[in-house]
Amino acid sequence: MMRDTRWRYFSYLNVDYKAAQDTLNTWAREGWELVEIMGPFAKLRRIERPDTPTYFLDWSNAKDPKDYAQLLSDAGWEWVERASYLNIYVSKPDAHPLPIQTDPELEYQRFRKKALRSMLLTTLAMAVLLAFCWFILSGFYSSPGAFQLAQERLLPSLLSSSLVFSAIFLFFPLWCLGGAAYFLYLFWRLRQWREAIRMGLEPPTAGSKAIRGWGLVRALGLLSEAAIALLLFPDALLNHFLNLGWAVGIMIGAFICIYTYDDPIRQRRGKRALFIAPLAAACILLNGPVRESFSGRIPAVPVHSDAHRVNEGRRSDTPLGSQAHWSEDIKLSDSERLYFYFSAQAWASPSLADWAFGPVPEGLEPVPGLEGIWRRGPAAEEDIPDYAGASHLDIYEYAMEVRKAQETTRGFLLRRGTTQVTVECYRVIPGTTDEEVLAPILDWLAQIE
Repeated sequence: MMRDTRWRYFSYLNVDYKAAQDTLNTWAREGWELVEIMGPFAKLRRIERPDTPTYFLDWSNAKDPKDYAQLLSDAGWEWVERASYLNIYVSKPDAHPLPIQTDPELEYQRFRKKALRSMLLTTLAMAVLLAFCWFILSGFYSSPGAFQLAQERLLPSLLSSSLVFSAIFLFFPLWCLGGAAYFLYLFWRLRQWREAIRMGLEPPTAGSKAIRGWGLVRALGLLSEAAIALLLFPDALLNHFLNLGWAVGIMIGAFICIYTYDDPIRQRRGKRALFIAPLAAACILLNGPVRESFSGRIPAVPVHSDAHRVNEGRRSDTPLGSQAHWSEDIKLSDSERLYFYFSAQAWASPSLADWAFGPVPEGLEPVPGLEGIWRRGPAAEEDIPDYAGASHLDIYEYAMEVRKAQETTRGFLLRRGTTQVTVECYRVIPGTTDEEVLAPILDWLAQIE
């Protein structure tokens, strides 16, 4: 039994629309008509109409007047699908319409007005946005807390907290190379087009090797985008970067696309997003038990075996790096407790670690006899901010008490290979040496080595 539908690879650059048009007409002569386009694939079904349809591709954008669409319909063309900046039309049954555009000069001007201008403006806007984001994300900012123990970059923090951001970081250079090659090819084809117009010839159609080559490049790009989309699910299972707000936002956006737009393309995308969002929400809800069963670069906590309470704020792992933030308190007596606040980073390579850690902040002094460890403390009055009213972190609850007993507070920065740990200690017993405070932390770090 022969199948009535099939999927074919269909990926063309906008400037190669003539080749795409020829492919659709070839399939039509073989008995297949276009149903829809999903990514780089075209869904076809067997032709049931008595005649062989003819396909025509025309430039479009959101500003096309409605009377233009009506003009095409009256001329015998029926809209089927849209691919990038191209509308795909098919001849109505038993109709033999004339081509929509027959003048090469008009086609060239229409391409520049409808597609090329939008493509260049979109690319320029994205380049400016990416440059701005890189400038912001690459800058140093001080770590939170009273001691300012580390200078961190926001970008490394994102790379060690999200699989999606790590994948974007890895794919970005390849996307830039592909984009640069695409624009070189685009302007070369436009030059061919202009030369053909000057000589009174039809615009040349791209060769089969060029079409296959760019089809492969675009397929690799789409595969990278699909990989990033799939990474949303392990990101939701393992890391704390995503929360239920993301899933709810996706669902709201999907409903808006489905019920407020007449555009069938946006409606289809909305339905797909509406299918994905509940899966992402389920992964986020399973984050706790899955995260606990996964061991990353940073050893399991607590650091102190006698810790009375451990509050693990967040923990994440990616192929590039890992990070964790947590607090521990040790019960010394019914009325006395010792508090520790930890922040740890671990990277996949020394070069990444050097880039992420940055210089040792000013004001930290090396701990004598302990290599790779710096300290700050006891804290001076001006070093401790007034956190009155900010109750979302435990550290703020003890700020006033820290002011009263500054000799009991200490901060440490530890670096071991590709790992960095900052430690804030509160209510340290007077007379306790740095070595005594650091001993359990160094034993814990030895698990990495």
